Amino acid sequence: MSKIIGLILSGGAGSRLGGINKGLVVIEGKPLAQWVYDALLPQVDQIYISANEDLAEYQKISSHILKDDERFYRDGPLAGIYSIKSFVEPEDIIQVVTCDLPLLPKDLVIKQLSKLQKENLDAVYPKDHEREHYGLLIFKAKYLDEIESLLLQGQRRIRDFLVKMKNDSLLFEDSTAFINGNDWDAVNQITEILKERAC
Repeated sequence: MSKIIGLILSGGAGSRLGGINKGLVVIEGKPLAQWVYDALLPQVDQIYISANEDLAEYQKISSHILKDDERFYRDGPLAGIYSIKSFVEPEDIIQVVTCDLPLLPKDLVIKQLSKLQKENLDAVYPKDHEREHYGLLIFKAKYLDEIESLLLQGQRRIRDFLVKMKNDSLLFEDSTAFINGNDWDAVNQITEILKERAC
């Protein structure tokens, strides 16, 4: 029986935060990655975190921590996605999210999975009225083999992966759900939204 596997990508360098591991930036008492984990957990059967640094801190969030394949160490999001290959079955479905999206939609998985199944697609990613969010794609695990060949060719973008599959986007109306904590201005904006929601 297929499973829905969540994968949180936390392997980046956090360069726009002064080199701080952005998944561990604390907002309202919790690291960003913990906010993402808590939002994703009810939507999937299992969660893995792809992380290359500060592993002990990420293990406080989940015991299922993955490191990049040595051949593709820090080769971007595709390397992080490929790291899950040994832990899933071909019939599984993988929902990718990034570690800096604490406002993640609570219906992200069910909506994307529904479109994937109803339209017989291999991958679906969200968009809002401003742009596409390729880093939040849901896709069939059997396509993980495609990533290895892409990385060996130096192709590191999720869009390079998407063209290997029958894919489409899905509109989400609330663009605030996709504010990512990439810099301190965004972190402050997220903090204010979370404070408002807690009231």
